[in-house]
Amino acid sequence: MNTHLHVRPDSVRRQGDDMIFTHSRQQNEQFTRRTIPVGLASRVEARVEMNVGTLRVAGGADALADGAFRYAPDLEPVIDYDEAEGVGRLAIRQPRPIRMSGGSGRNEWDIALSDTTPLDLMIVQATGDGRFDLSSVMLQSLALDRATGSTSLRLAGDHRDLRRARVESATGSLALNFTGRYAALTSLEVSSGAGRLKADLRGLWGCDVTVRLHVATGSIDVRLPDGIGIELHGSTGLGRVAVSGLAAGRGGWRRDAPAGAPVMRLDVSTAVGSIVIEANP
Repeated sequence: MNTHLHVRPDSVRRQGDDMIFTHSRQQNEQFTRRTIPVGLASRVEARVEMNVGTLRVAGGADALADGAFRYAPDLEPVIDYDEAEGVGRLAIRQPRPIRMSGGSGRNEWDIALSDTTPLDLMIVQATGDGRFDLSSVMLQSLALDRATGSTSLRLAGDHRDLRRARVESATGSLALNFTGRYAALTSLEVSSGAGRLKADLRGLWGCDVTVRLHVATGSIDVRLPDGIGIELHGSTGLGRVAVSGLAAGRGGWRRDAPAGAPVMRLDVSTAVGSIVIEANP
């Protein structure tokens, strides 16, 4: 059975009522609020898609999703939600401008997601800066695809059901914070065409995990966790690789795992650029 839930333009807010931007706007801008109530789904597949603008996504919503949107007149966000066979499908997308002059105003989205509904989340952003603090969101999987702009992704907190995470960027800086608890995360893949990647992986890892970090042109800085085994392969076509806190061996660097501890296997590479890896011995 399919169920379509009404999207309300009301005043339901996320916890703390702390949306980032105010109601002030320029003459050629519109402002709206939208709330998607929690339905009957046991999990939700959510997709957020923005072509141009500033995007902020966090947790803390009392509803399934609560959004504040500032947009140019012909870029009003389109929001759909339905449920079928226990699975919800949420889509928040930005239409393409009707006129060539469309999008001349500021476009800012501030979206809060539920902390209590299991989510498979995909975020697609073409042009603009993105800030994503998903520390409290109950993620099962995460995919983040971006073209240009700076990206900040924070996944602190307890993510016991998160199994895989993927981040792709064409160009721009990437700052990743994985300092939470990950009981089931087995795959983390990050790739960038050009720019700087900083990855803080000093969380608590509950199982073996494969991490792939690649930047075609740019730099990679990684901080590794304590208390687990590390197997590292690092390579650059033109540049340098600097590793501290790990023992060099055939084909890479390593730190033996304590008894019963998981192992993080990393493949870190650039075509042109530097790699810096820091770990405690």
